[in-house]
Amino acid sequence: MIPATPIQRIIVIGSQEREPERIAYLEGYFKQLGLSATYVQPTWGTTLTADQHEQFLETLPHSENRPFRDAEKSVFLNFLHVFETIVQEGLQGYSLILESDVLFDGNLIQYCQALTGFLNDVQPEFVSIGSGCDLIEDDVNTEDMNFQIYPHRRVRCMDSYLVSQKGAMKFVEYCRRFPQEGLKFHMPIDNFLEDYFMKRDKEAPPQQYWVWPSLTQQGSQNGTYNSLIQLDS
Repeated sequence: MIPATPIQRIIVIGSQEREPERIAYLEGYFKQLGLSATYVQPTWGTTLTADQHEQFLETLPHSENRPFRDAEKSVFLNFLHVFETIVQEGLQGYSLILESDVLFDGNLIQYCQALTGFLNDVQPEFVSIGSGCDLIEDDVNTEDMNFQIYPHRRVRCMDSYLVSQKGAMKFVEYCRRFPQEGLKFHMPIDNFLEDYFMKRDKEAPPQQYWVWPSLTQQGSQNGTYNSLIQLDS
């Protein structure tokens, strides 16, 4: 648990065997702050089973029928597994979900403590705290380094997210409807999550928020790391 915050745990999707440099960086950062993280062994595109493939369409209908890449399927399954774990363990409060290639721009504890009042008062389901490939709204004053928290219906990259137990439960319930209704997953996880929010919150206040300044950058986007996801197709 991050002290003096409603954040109950940190979950990292990463492999010590395949990503030792990344895990060493994260472990060093967490130990420096006196924190611990749970590491979830990822599913890789090259290890997908026939049953896992069967959950997805073969092509993506929204992008000129290009193939649904195995790496994209594996990332989808990784996040779905994390959300299901949050639901099964029944932890109240928030979980911080990180991909293994995140790089921190500041102190995680101080950052999350600054968010605590907002999390307690508004109780959002999802909060993006990463830079998301440098996605920033035009009306955000980037010269103002005080926290700016604003609702958004779009999804940033999935590298750094705060997710409430309630938010995880609703999303898992939505995903479970697909096999129950004979449907297949038809988008990569970021597009799928965005579509979920757009449909569900069309006439209601958004339950997803973006934050400025961001706490993390994505190392595979800024050139620090090679993208193992893209290589593992």
